[in-house]
Amino acid sequence: MIQHRDENPIDILPDNLTANTIINLGQTLSQRNTERRQRHAVAWNTNFAAAVDAYMEWQVPARATLNLSF
Repeated sequence: MIQHRDENPIDILPDNLTANTIINLGQTLSQRNTERRQRHAVAWNTNFAAAVDAYMEWQVPARATLNLSF
């Protein structure tokens, strides 16, 4: 059975389910969840790094403007 990435494996199950089919389905869904978690972690880390960079760029001029000493 050939699957496209966007197909839901549950929608294309054969009528004669076997243990191997169920195991393969579980592995496919698990892999997709792992990929999703990895993409989320990378996106979050990228956004956090950008926020820290922006804060660090703002911090020095703000101290000078406000005459703060930290």
